[in-house]
Amino acid sequence: MVPGVPTGTAHVSYNSDGSRDFVFNMALSAAARLPSGAEVEAGFLAAGITVLHISGSMLGDAAMRAAALDISGRLHARGVAISVDPNIRTELLTDPGYLQAVNRLMAMARYVLPSDADADLMFPGRSFDDWSAELLAQGARAVVLKRGERGCIGRDAGGTHPLPAHPVEVVDPTGAGDCFCATLVTLLAAGQPLAQALARANAAGALAVTRLGPMEGNATLEEIDALRGAA
Repeated sequence: MVPGVPTGTAHVSYNSDGSRDFVFNMALSAAARLPSGAEVEAGFLAAGITVLHISGSMLGDAAMRAAALDISGRLHARGVAISVDPNIRTELLTDPGYLQAVNRLMAMARYVLPSDADADLMFPGRSFDDWSAELLAQGARAVVLKRGERGCIGRDAGGTHPLPAHPVEVVDPTGAGDCFCATLVTLLAAGQPLAQALARANAAGALAVTRLGPMEGNATLEEIDALRGAA
C-alpha cells in the first residue's frame, strides 16, 4: 500500500464479436511506485525467489518498463529464471519501447509464453516451428504458444507438444492466460517435464474461462486433474 495513491486497475469491455478492450490505470497507481532495483533484488533474493514472471501489461508505462528490465536483468544475472508472457495490449502500444522491452526480456527468458495475437505482432508471417527454434537457440528452455479455443503448443529440447482445447462453456476469457502461465511456470520450476506441465496448464486455462471474473476461475491441481481425467 502507498498512502494517498490509488490501487492499479484494469477495466475490460466485452464486444459483440468476442473481442475485448482494456483501460488501464497503472502509471499513476501504487503499482508503479516500485522501490529501487537494488532493493527489489535484495528482497526477492532474501525470500528465496527462483522464478520471476513478467507480464507485458507492465511494459506500457516507461518508468514501469525500465523497472521491469532492471529487476529482470539483476535477477537473471543471479541465476533466477525469467518467465515472460508478452501479453501485448494494443491500448498500451504508445511507443516503440514496449516491443523493444518484450524482445529484451525474451532474450533472457527461460520460459516464453506468447498468445496467437502476440506471435502475430512479434513474428509476422513466421511459423511456430521457425520462431520457437530461434528462441530456444537464444537460451529459452521452453516456448509455449497459447491458442485459446485451439488449445496450445509447447516446445523444448525434447520436442514439440501440441494439445487441443478442452470443450468447455466460455463465460469469461479474462484471466485465462494468467492461470495458464501460473500453472505452467510453477510446475516447470518444480521439475515437471514440459508435456505434463503443459497438459495441466491447458486444463487450468479451460477452467478459468468457465467463471466470470479474472481470478475466480483459478483452479487447484485436483480440479485441473479432474478435468483432464474427464476429457
